[in-house]
Amino acid sequence: MVSVQEKAGENDPRTDLSLLARGLAHEIRNPLSTISMNLQLLAEDWAAPANPKESRTINRIRLIQNEANRLETILSDFLRFTHAHQPAFARQDLNDVVEESLRFFEPRLASKGIAVTKLFDPTIPEMDLDRDRLKQAFANLIINAEQAMEKGGGLFVRTVNRAAAAAAAEVQIIDTGAGVADEARDRLFDVYYSTKSGGAGLGLPLVKTIVCREHGGAISFDSEKGKGTRFVITLPYDAGRRR
Repeated sequence: MVSVQEKAGENDPRTDLSLLARGLAHEIRNPLSTISMNLQLLAEDWAAPANPKESRTINRIRLIQNEANRLETILSDFLRFTHAHQPAFARQDLNDVVEESLRFFEPRLASKGIAVTKLFDPTIPEMDLDRDRLKQAFANLIINAEQAMEKGGGLFVRTVNRAAAAAAAEVQIIDTGAGVADEARDRLFDVYYSTKSGGAGLGLPLVKTIVCREHGGAISFDSEKGKGTRFVITLPYDAGRRR
């Protein structure tokens, strides 16, 4: 089991990066928008190719469009990661937050042959949670699980009341996918490290930020190659009052 736990403000790489991000957004996003807009106009002009040369041209335009869209995604992920977010805590039902996070993905998961099983503990009390940020964290983990199950499989999402051991609750997200390679285990939460082609390597670091730094919780995982991965998020009941 690989576990990650941090205190708020401790070893925060976003402190300097947040300043860079503002300039980066201005310097990159404006020309990138211009490039994307003109590529769209070119694609419309060449939408009905009349010969093989024109067909090759539109294919190249579409390739550049895809890369421009990928750059926009990377930039957006970077800005979300470097943004120094101040959690907006409110007393929330954790099960409702998890259910809402899953609801968005369930049709897509079903279309890919991924069956979702939910086991929610009804004894979990209302907790101090930033609902939107946690939904973002759960979404990243669900997307990771989906990508690990290219041929379909099962996604199991469970909540557990850990009041007996600590004033906290767990969210377990378990997939039956490819598992985490041995060489990736110690780097899974490193910024810009990704095992996926074209991945920005910011999804799991953002999950870590939201869970550990903003909510004072912890995240751990265990995995078996070819059999699947389990992520366990632990969240204290009173995160808002600890800050």
